[in-house]
Amino acid sequence: MTTKIRIAICENLQAEAEAVLAAGQWPELEIVTFPARCGRPQISLDELSDLQCNQEVVADTHVLGSCCIQELSQSALSSPKVTIHHSAQCFYPLCSRSRIDELLTSGCHLITPGWLKKWPDQISIWGFDQAMARDFFSRSATKIVLLETGVWNESQNELQAFGHYIDRPVESTPVDLDYLQLQFHKIVLESRDRKAQQLIERLRDQSFQLCTALDFFGKLSQTTNEQQIIEGIVELFTLLIAPGEIEFIPQDEIDIINGQESRVDHRVGHLDHEQIKRDGYAWTGSEGGFLLLIRSDNTTFGFLKLDKLSFPEHKKRYLNFALSIRDICALALHNARVSQNLLSEIALREDTEQSLVQSEKRFRLLYENAPLPYQSLDVDGKLLDVNQAWLDALGYRKEEVVCRSFTDFILPELADHFARNFPRFKEAGSIEGVEFEMVKKDTTTFPVVFTGRVSVSPTGEFLQSHCIFRDVGEQKRQEALKLKDVRLQEQHNNIESLKTMAHAIAHRFNNAMMAVMGNLSLLTMTLPADSSDKELATDALAAAKGASKIGTMMLTYSGQDSGTMKVENLTDVIRESLAALRDQFTPLITLKLTTPREPLYCALDSKQIKEVMSNVLLNGIESFENETGIISVRFGSAFFEVSTFPILFQNKEMQDGMYSFCEITDNGQGIANDDLQRIFDPFYTTKFVGRGLGLALAAGIMKGHHGAVTVSSTVGEGTTCKILFPALPASQDSLE
Repeated sequence: MTTKIRIAICENLQAEAEAVLAAGQWPELEIVTFPARCGRPQISLDELSDLQCNQEVVADTHVLGSCCIQELSQSALSSPKVTIHHSAQCFYPLCSRSRIDELLTSGCHLITPGWLKKWPDQISIWGFDQAMARDFFSRSATKIVLLETGVWNESQNELQAFGHYIDRPVESTPVDLDYLQLQFHKIVLESRDRKAQQLIERLRDQSFQLCTALDFFGKLSQTTNEQQIIEGIVELFTLLIAPGEIEFIPQDEIDIINGQESRVDHRVGHLDHEQIKRDGYAWTGSEGGFLLLIRSDNTTFGFLKLDKLSFPEHKKRYLNFALSIRDICALALHNARVSQNLLSEIALREDTEQSLVQSEKRFRLLYENAPLPYQSLDVDGKLLDVNQAWLDALGYRKEEVVCRSFTDFILPELADHFARNFPRFKEAGSIEGVEFEMVKKDTTTFPVVFTGRVSVSPTGEFLQSHCIFRDVGEQKRQEALKLKDVRLQEQHNNIESLKTMAHAIAHRFNNAMMAVMGNLSLLTMTLPADSSDKELATDALAAAKGASKIGTMMLTYSGQDSGTMKVENLTDVIRESLAALRDQFTPLITLKLTTPREPLYCALDSKQIKEVMSNVLLNGIESFENETGIISVRFGSAFFEVSTFPILFQNKEMQDGMYSFCEITDNGQGIANDDLQRIFDPFYTTKFVGRGLGLALAAGIMKGHHGAVTVSSTVGEGTTCKILFPALPASQDSLE
């Protein structure tokens, strides 16, 4: 029986969903629909109740919708297999969000073929007559746009009829079903991946169980004390199944096999005596566990009661596993009894030992084919054994690794860490989630997480370890990506806070300085020309004017002062800037200017851009620290993605596209990576003398120009700074 993946979608999109499904890529996928009420009222849990039934044949159910499912919550659903996918617009599954948002922002009223097919019913449900419908749509929409998916042949005729009815212009925009197909494909792949992960987890658990059982049976072969074997059986089943209650009930306390009353009844409840004699097990009275008959040949040793299982829904799986090793446990008990009468029953003991050997061989075969890498270390940390999965993971042959130290297969810097902690592992008896960086035969490395147990002798001495590991490389990569996203968001929030603070301070500071400069101006006008007070007032006025520039700089940093924009040739503006800064270049510094063949027209304020060039070039000059160096300036135009810009320039006003740029490169001291992350922060400087406003001001100016500044640097090699402007056509020489 094929396990299904079910997608629940609005009935208005049923035809599109079925058309995608008809392509036949996903045999396990099926489509169901819910009523199209556009959230009036919301879809209720009762209406989705059928999506949560028959879950044995449905692996996952995904509900796609917008306002109609807004009040549904994942926690309110009775089945964890049902996933709610809520989007801001119900049209997003058909087309890209940017296209849908563009149409809605322009005032369009969007409809689908499914809605159009029954538009008279929709108008009636809304309670509109023709006049009301015309009034409603004239107020709410500039035009009606049909997302034409090609699933209905009469859509164009019906669109014209609908437009005529409401007296609104109509048009259709073609929509390829590939977008919806991709979303379905993603859901199917995620569901398949989830199923595969669940299978891997089950195999991992089985592998660990088999390894543990193998170790246990190795102990059994060395133990002849019946009580120790019983304790070991209880320990084994506790480790592998983890029941809430576990008890071994010896035969001398029970006589269920003969159907007689006994003291065990109150511990296990009513039992089916015939079943336990026939099958060797019975369910407990609570139905939350089972009772195993431990019997070998004609000898009954007792009953193992496992009740209050952690996952009673999997009790059949637990029972099958318990039955698969029960005979070996019974055989171990039988062997113990035979050992006590060795002289008289030597033949029986040989048969028992042979059975144990065969059992170990079967488990050894399972161990060798286990999907998780396994290794066993001796007391000195040398490899006693590894399985094929271990060899495949590291690229070795078995003879190349056995008897070698475990430290030969980890990073050298982790050898001391292993030497310190291996004794603790032997003493503790187990490890969980221990990380190491393994080294393959080809010298590449990969991170793993170890889980393991140790084997000890009956006297408590360490024998060997049993460990499995799993590759966590992909997990760590995903965690690193998430951490990067969080840090980028934090950086963006810090930038926005600085801009808000700079804007507020600038306005308050400018208002205060206006009063100061105004009063000082009046004072200089009223004082006599030969008055010493007038000279003091004049100096104070000049200082106040200089201080007021700080407020202007902060407004520029916050992007509030974009200056007077004109279309100019970027090359000419930069050439003028370099000429103005010629005196700043010492004889030790060589300036190389490479100009483009064609003009690069950009909308800019030349005064502000000269300020940007001044700040960037002065940083480059200062990087040489009185040593010889070269500063190169070149120009170009290329396509840039906003995501490659520093976070300061990543906002909704910026767009991917063609940008003209001026690139300034020096071979100075370079900038450390930690400083590079804060290079645009106001008042941040690494110089002994400086305000830390240069590049912050340059960044503010470029934000006002809808441009960007990118900086890359290597300590000891130099720095490259790109100043980018939105490119204009070569024929455009004005903003009109």
